[in-house]
Amino acid sequence: MIPQTYDPILKYRKGVTPYLGGPRRPEPGTALVLERRDGTLDVVLPGERPAAATLRRGGYRASYLIDMSSHELALAVAAPSADGWSFNVTLRFTCRVVDPRLIARVRYRDMARAVRQWMNDAIRGVTVARKAVELAQVESDIRALLRRAKSPDGLELSSFFVSVSVMDSEDLVAARRAVAIEEMNRAARRAVAAGTREDMLAHMMAINGGDPTAFLKFEREMQEQEDKARLEATRLVLESGTLSAAESAYVSGLLLNQAMPWSSRTLRSGRIRDQIRNTLPGSVHNGLPAIEAADSPAKQDDDSGGQRPYDAHG
Repeated sequence: MIPQTYDPILKYRKGVTPYLGGPRRPEPGTALVLERRDGTLDVVLPGERPAAATLRRGGYRASYLIDMSSHELALAVAAPSADGWSFNVTLRFTCRVVDPRLIARVRYRDMARAVRQWMNDAIRGVTVARKAVELAQVESDIRALLRRAKSPDGLELSSFFVSVSVMDSEDLVAARRAVAIEEMNRAARRAVAAGTREDMLAHMMAINGGDPTAFLKFEREMQEQEDKARLEATRLVLESGTLSAAESAYVSGLLLNQAMPWSSRTLRSGRIRDQIRNTLPGSVHNGLPAIEAADSPAKQDDDSGGQRPYDAHG
């Protein structure tokens, strides 16, 4: 298991004096920080000795043995998303002290706490621009940011591993499912909208249990609204008094052709006029108007018993 933190100050001593033989040389992977009486900090690296002159003048006020080796740490950060969810970011990384003076001056005893605020600021700057469903992109963005960012003062952070999840993941799964279904529905609706009237009718029947009533009603209402608007526009034009009689007749004819396309063909062929002229009340005989049926040769033959009238010249 990866440690959550570590203490970079391995040993702290007060009152280092020459009477005790002075401070020992630091071992590899450590550094010795000696605090003079005036507050100045001297650093002694492995293989080096502290300044003998300083020891003769009364020694040091304190000494700090600093851990300079690399440590792998784990850190969890809660960060908000762009759509109201919260990311749970788990970080694993390597931490190493590069400035032992700063560690002694600030007296860091908890390295995870020392880097947490820096991590929070860096990570939240990424997550607030991403939605909860963009987990892979959030991980990639955080990893890229940490690799190019400058480490906190006195430290070197490297070898980042980033894992991102979402709090209340069950709710997120449901939200993802809803988003996926909505995308599928939108794609289907786009296909229908770009299709024919038959495609739209089939779509409406599919979502209404096979009943086309809703679509047909909508289609009829739209047609009625269109006809009403056309009639109102025509009325305004005809009543404006700006058209001549011929122009008014022409406009009226156009409107009639649009409203009743069959009317112009019927009037031109004379069928309505002929039917009005030749048809009398009563039944139709052999497909002819009643008046024509009464004068037909077949009718005359029936009245004479099937014989031709006497012809004095025949």
